Amino acid sequence: MATRPTRAAPLPHSWRIVDWPPGVSPGGAAAGKYVVRSNRDELQALGALSRVGRDLTVLGEGYARFLARKIDRVTGYAPPGLTSNDAPALPAPAPALPAPAPPSKRRKSRASASA
Repeated sequence: MATRPTRAAPLPHSWRIVDWPPGVSPGGAAAGKYVVRSNRDELQALGALSRVGRDLTVLGEGYARFLARKIDRVTGYAPPGLTSNDAPALPAPAPALPAPAPPSKRRKSRASASA
């Protein structure tokens, strides 16, 4: 029998990484630092990180979007107020620049060289 996802408590508005709330996944400052370090680009793209002075601050709404994108990885978890369908897609990466053309190996014709 499949278990229904449980609704998590709403996330705080924001928190410093060093003061990570124990009730917010992953559950502590050390694990929170690892999550932020490992997923910094994605968290920034989803609006979950902000710098206040020298501290990195996690914004609850953006972090809920981040968790919603990762919902398939955690069975039985439903982020507060969001489903994976509600989470916005990340912007597509910029296309790579085309490779430069190889240098031309054309030789001058003898007619133009003798003239």
